Amino acid sequence: MNGGVIAAGFDAAFVLAGLGHYDSKVVVTLELSVKFLSLALVNESLAFQAHVVRSAKNFSFAEGFLYQAGTVPAQHLAIATAMVAPAR
Repeated sequence: MNGGVIAAGFDAAFVLAGLGHYDSKVVVTLELSVKFLSLALVNESLAFQAHVVRSAKNFSFAEGFLYQAGTVPAQHLAIATAMVAPAR
């Protein structure tokens, strides 16, 4: 799978995680860093997971994982960190 598609998936996951922390209808990504660990194949069932690790009034730090769904333990194919904030 193309790395840009993976980055876009992380972006969406981080925005959704940020929406749970702010009284705002729009959350934006201020910074995004992705590390690719293994090849992500299109024919695999993939899942993104993201959560906020530290939150302040104006921004939050988050981390996320891309993994092959259904594997125990989950094998991370990519990891990412982000800074998200409510839109003004």
